[in-house]
Amino acid sequence: MMTSGRPVHRPSRRPKGVFTLVLGDIGFPELLLILVIALVIFGPSKLPELGKGLGRGIREFRKATREITDEVNEAIKDDTAAAKKED
Repeated sequence: MMTSGRPVHRPSRRPKGVFTLVLGDIGFPELLLILVIALVIFGPSKLPELGKGLGRGIREFRKATREITDEVNEAIKDDTAAAKKED
């Protein structure tokens, strides 16, 4: 979209997941290519194990991120409450 001769930046409406943050905005053709290469390199017997490990790793990463975020939010909440008591 152009306005006054300049393009207007429209942010993506899709949520940003782990793959988007790490690999950029990949589509179905790119993902299919990655899966075919993985199949050739590791073979069909190892792919389920790799997928399982990747899933566990992503789950652990999300859990750790959530815990850190909760701790920071709790510390901010405690500091805010303490500051209000002092006033």
